Amino acid sequence: MKEFIEKILWILLVCVLILGSATAVSWITPDKRVVKEVANYKIKEGNLEHYAYLKPNEYYGRNCSLEYYPTSLVEDIVLNYKFKSEQSIRGNYTFRGIVVYSINTGRDKDHVILEKEIFEKNGSFVGCFSANYTLNVSKLNMEISKVLGDLKVRSLKPKVYFEITTCNGTFKHRIDFIKDSGLIHFENTRKVTKIPEYSNRVFSNKVMGIDVWISRILFTIPLTVLLPIFAYSSYLRVERRAKGLDKYAVDCESVRFDGKGVLFLRSEDDLKKVFEVVDKPIVKRGENYMIIDENAVYIYKDEK
Repeated sequence: MKEFIEKILWILLVCVLILGSATAVSWITPDKRVVKEVANYKIKEGNLEHYAYLKPNEYYGRNCSLEYYPTSLVEDIVLNYKFKSEQSIRGNYTFRGIVVYSINTGRDKDHVILEKEIFEKNGSFVGCFSANYTLNVSKLNMEISKVLGDLKVRSLKPKVYFEITTCNGTFKHRIDFIKDSGLIHFENTRKVTKIPEYSNRVFSNKVMGIDVWISRILFTIPLTVLLPIFAYSSYLRVERRAKGLDKYAVDCESVRFDGKGVLFLRSEDDLKKVFEVVDKPIVKRGENYMIIDENAVYIYKDEK
């Protein structure tokens, strides 16, 4: 009987610990969690279209759009920059052409000596715009030659580029004008930016696969029922030990019978009767309660 009660108490203790932990976790965990997700993208796109007016020739005609233009045939290049946004945003734009004169100071670093503006165009727009400019290549070449001749700086290199700035500076597009090996071409003519727009998505948190608010109910109610049962059972166990034979017994580590007869008693009441008759102390060793008389030893084993 005693072993059975001990097992029940251990089972109750394990259940209380598990339910207590689960209940604590469920009350600590927030009901909801907010996850930031990309809802949409603000897409801005800029693209430079171009075509050239050429000198009389038998190969390309007087005007054409090529990826690479023969430098010797080009007179003018018409630049048409187009910008669009998926949202109807309002703003201003600046379209500029710039020549930068620089020298290499070592370690692949260029030092700018002079910066001259070729042109600048400004405007406003709603959602999209188109800006045009006709670049006179011959005139540009003469101006660059004049600056190089006036400055007379050794290894001075001119670089031509076009820059578009819009949306309060949040969209900048630089396009390089390249003259190399007898050809003219443009680099980085297209630019696309994607700016994410976020939205908050709300999810229900879970504890052991159950929504938090449900888990609080499922774990808290059984815990409130088991706690008093466990507490009362533990109290009874302590009381039973305190109010039983323990208040009469003296603990001992070893007992010597010295050839005395041993009598095993069936009940606690029998041991009490012997105690009243022989007027000897009750000795406890483990689960055995003993009264050692002059000629006999009375033993009762507590199995509750």
